[in-house]
This record gives sequence, C-alpha cells and structure tokens, in this order.
Amino acid sequence: MASTLLLIKSKGLLPKEVENEAELTEEELIRRIIEYKKYKEICKTLKEKFELYSKRTYKLPEKIELPKQKLEIKYTENDIVKAYRKIIKLNMDKKNEYASNIKKIAISDTYNVADKVKDIYRELIRKPNFVFGKRFSLAEKPKAEVVTAFTGVLELSRRSKIQTAQKELFGDIVISKKKKDNIVNL
Repeated sequence: MASTLLLIKSKGLLPKEVENEAELTEEELIRRIIEYKKYKEICKTLKEKFELYSKRTYKLPEKIELPKQKLEIKYTENDIVKAYRKIIKLNMDKKNEYASNIKKIAISDTYNVADKVKDIYRELIRKPNFVFGKRFSLAEKPKAEVVTAFTGVLELSRRSKIQTAQKELFGDIVISKKKKDNIVNL
C-alpha cells in the first residue's frame, strides 16, 4: 500500500512520458485503502478473540449407552404400600422410649445481662460492697453465668451506677455503690 502511494506521488512529480503500465485511478486507490482498513479491523478483532479464547478447550459430550434391563419381577401397588409400612415399623422400633426424659435432663440455662444487673443491685442493697469473685465464683456457677455477670458489671460501671476497685492485677474486684462525691480509685 505504501509503495503504491509512493509510486503515484513520484509519477505526479516526474515529467510525463508515455505510460505503458496501467495506472491506478484515484477511486481504485481509495477502494484499496478502505479494504485495507477493513482487514486491519478484522485482524484486531481476531487477535482480541484469540487472546480471550485461546486458553479454553471444548469437548463434545460423551454418549453413554446403558444396557437395557428387563424387570424380572412384576411389582404392584400393594408392594409399595407393604414396603412403606415395613420402613415405618423399623423406625418405630428404633425410637427411644425414654425420649421424653431427655428433654428434662438437657435443660440449658440461659443468662442475660439484665438479670445479672438485678442480682448485682440486690447484693448491693444487702451489703454496701461485695467481692465479685466470691459472689460469682467459677467453682459454684457456670462459666456462662460468670461471664454474663461480668458484662453486667462493666455495663453498670460504664453508666457510673457502681464503683469498682482492684488493688492488683488479677486480684479481687470489689464492687460498691456509687456515691455522688466519691472518685473511683483503681
């Protein structure tokens, strides 16, 4: 394409001589340029598709032929009913006769922060202060209850309803009523 354009340009600049060769017309040149642009766009599209789909593979589905089987036994509707009743009877035999007692044994205790806050207030009504570890001991109470009670202490302390004190790291936490003029010493 470039050489054709150079040829036309050079012929236009050189003095005119008798031309033996068939000269390209301007319309023919424009048609070739347009065709060249089309091919260039198609090549660009093909390159993008190749980059996108080159790592994919395609496999035709396999045809699996199963051997034809004939049923040797004739089944009726009553056979289905009998089989269903047999399954129900087997399941009834497996059923635990003490299942109702299991519900009584496996009672799970749930604790909430509001109840533990009430317990802390009741204890502070009876005494001016108490030790958290003695009131909510892990030896006497479940871990879930102790954690919930501690969460209640944190909530009351955050709201400035109680006063907490701990003299040493991992020591006893003393909980007392909050007084208006007292400053909390930790």
